[in-house]
Amino acid sequence: MAISQNFPDVRPSLNLNFARSKTLDPRITFERASIGTYVDENGLIKTAAADEARFDHNPETGESLGLLIEEQRTNLVTYSENYDNSTTPWTDLSTGATLTANATISPDGTQNATLMFNSGSNAQEDYYFSFSNLQSYTISMFVKKTPNTTNADWRFRTAGGGTSRIRGDFNLDNVTATAGDQATNATITDYGNGWYRCSVSGPVSSNEDRFSFGEGRGLNEEMYVWGVQLELGAFPTSYIPTSGSTFTRQPDNASITGTNFSDWYNASESSILCNYSNIVSNSNLTTGSERLYIFGEIVPTNTRIDFVSTRANYHPYIAADGSQVASLGGFTSLYNNQENRTAVGIKQNDFANSFNGQIKETDSSGVWPPSNPITKVSLGSRNNIDLLNGHIKKFIYYPERLTNTQLQNLTK
Repeated sequence: MAISQNFPDVRPSLNLNFARSKTLDPRITFERASIGTYVDENGLIKTAAADEARFDHNPETGESLGLLIEEQRTNLVTYSENYDNSTTPWTDLSTGATLTANATISPDGTQNATLMFNSGSNAQEDYYFSFSNLQSYTISMFVKKTPNTTNADWRFRTAGGGTSRIRGDFNLDNVTATAGDQATNATITDYGNGWYRCSVSGPVSSNEDRFSFGEGRGLNEEMYVWGVQLELGAFPTSYIPTSGSTFTRQPDNASITGTNFSDWYNASESSILCNYSNIVSNSNLTTGSERLYIFGEIVPTNTRIDFVSTRANYHPYIAADGSQVASLGGFTSLYNNQENRTAVGIKQNDFANSFNGQIKETDSSGVWPPSNPITKVSLGSRNNIDLLNGHIKKFIYYPERLTNTQLQNLTK
């Protein structure tokens, strides 16, 4: 069989390999009206300026993950790194815990992590802070054992009893995270150099108005701590530093419009390949959240080609002039930063969908092109809403309808 029958012999008119290049093509308009953090190739947390794209990496392996796209989030903790400042909301729960600032190198590569030593009366948590606006929260913190740590347990929990509180228990030796009581999710992520980011998520009820944190059990224990974050939402996002007030990281918006779009787009037929990953696992999504909308516009004409990753599955949605023109089924997406490889072929009466090396469905009926053509591509959102909360590794566009075999091979 000729190679051209297995793989495209036509060159793509747009080839964006974010994981390899770690740069933005000049045709892309990128906006984020605040700073944002990311992990560099050395595993260190770095800060990107406003309107600077973030090219993220796996903190443990250094693997390049691609362009990071996240929704808006606010760190509600006013001092994310300074816990012994007299103006912070922290309260000593154990009546004996001590804090030593700038005790070791933190995940951002500077000596600004705090040593926490528990010699007080409470053997489970050391410090807590109160909050309001009772909804579903995620709390996270970076934790590291010291040379004197004998008990590698760590705990977050809200006040109250087990029937209403949320609790996360973590063991740094076994690298395990356990969601307890009413918690919906708990994670532990290796950030290298002995640091782990621990997080727990869940609904906070009316009598659960504070989070406490500290060693999971035992007195006279110590840990290094850094970078606490409390955010509204069902999963943790990238670290948001604060120093004296809450801070909101604005959403990432990336798009191509005008001649920068029309120069490579063919309205009559297309083949689109997108490799992406999601931050959070499928079980912790809610209906209508964490979607990947890659291509097209929903207003004003509802003419669009979407890659959509939802709680249920991945599927493309193709509409022309307000009506869906092709029915292509979905696959179960991979989560927790695992790479998904997707492709879709579009042509009059000739549509197909491939995902991770499989052809899911084809559709041999459907009017294309629309009378109101697509004029924009949004990367990782649907016109800046329903953001991906993940990474785009590559986005490749072919101005022809490739064969189903070619689509399938491109997603293997």
